[in-house]
Amino acid sequence: MADLQPAAQADAISLTKRMDELLAAKDLTALKAMYHPDIESVKPNGECIKGVEANFGTFERLIANQFPNIEIESFNFEMIEGEQENNGDDNGEKNDETVTSGTSSCTSSCSFDTITRCNNEAIVVDGVTKLAANAIYKVRKQNTFKDGLLIKVMMMSDQSAVVCKDGEV
Repeated sequence: MADLQPAAQADAISLTKRMDELLAAKDLTALKAMYHPDIESVKPNGECIKGVEANFGTFERLIANQFPNIEIESFNFEMIEGEQENNGDDNGEKNDETVTSGTSSCTSSCSFDTITRCNNEAIVVDGVTKLAANAIYKVRKQNTFKDGLLIKVMMMSDQSAVVCKDGEV
């Protein structure tokens, strides 16, 4: 029988690969379930998007409305030293008003390259091509997971590498 590793203990690389598999299978419900409620995405221009609905909603609209055949390939994975967040002291006693036990949560981060193939028709507005047909772009990213859920995404490429803003081209 296969050894099933709990999501909270899985590393960032395996979790990112799992998210890629869910996207390829178009299982958006399971993909959304991998988002932490406090997720934030930081774009190359410094714009920060917070919350599941803001992050996943934009992504879902891109897939459903503009790029139904989108493919994202991730590679060149590198683990980043993980952190252990301890919400209590070693005796399990409160350190502040809000924590009632010495529970800890595990974070795991990785950086990786992506190639996004939009597999789209050209997007032309008022005779101006906004996005060429079959657009491809590359972005270096960093994913951080907390207890097995994606809590932070940083796009580390320059701003020109990100062609979509707010779910639109």
